[in-house]
Amino acid sequence: MKADNPIRNFTLNKEEARFIGEDLQKPECILAEKDGSVWAADARGGVCHIKSDGSQEIITQKYAEKIDHNSSNVDRFFKGTLPNGLAFASNGDILISKDGKEIGKVNFVLRDSADRLWITITTMKKNWLDALRPERGCFRDE
Repeated sequence: MKADNPIRNFTLNKEEARFIGEDLQKPECILAEKDGSVWAADARGGVCHIKSDGSQEIITQKYAEKIDHNSSNVDRFFKGTLPNGLAFASNGDILISKDGKEIGKVNFVLRDSADRLWITITTMKKNWLDALRPERGCFRDE
């Protein structure tokens, strides 16, 4: 028999919520550890480890100082590395849904209970902005 879902009946009061982390760049995916530390995808090229004491460490293969929000969409979203989805590997390593391979716009990574990896691919277009269909609020791959 499986154990109860650990988040069943979970609640959070507004007063308990607090901000953590500083100067994160596009942190779309967050992983939390039992020790209170947090890992966040970071557009500077990797992940930011926010430790329980509040200190931060950016871990990247190729560091980018920050996103230039005044640059063009192409420069902001297609140059350098923009990790998005994160998951823990069974050994505690972090899996990032981008590994230098041209497989399309990978948006999410998940490790299931059988230790299989699952990813979502939003579009196969190199410039994924070209796949947007604003009139329908979705992507197209023509």
